[in-house]
Amino acid sequence: MGGRIPLHTHTAPFVLVALSGDRAEVLNADGNVRYDVDYGALSPGFMGYMGPEALPDSHAEHRK
Repeated sequence: MGGRIPLHTHTAPFVLVALSGDRAEVLNADGNVRYDVDYGALSPGFMGYMGPEALPDSHAEHRK
């Protein structure tokens, strides 16, 4: 638990794969919370697609 993923930008579509339960806050480039993620609510192996309509997407992540 805990940790950070530094600010980065996704410019190509990608697939999110849940490996294990955790909670995180996704932050925008200014450090403001965009949304809270409860990875624990996702089953390990859950996959989600982020398509081109949502890109580019710049964010950082703070694991709780």
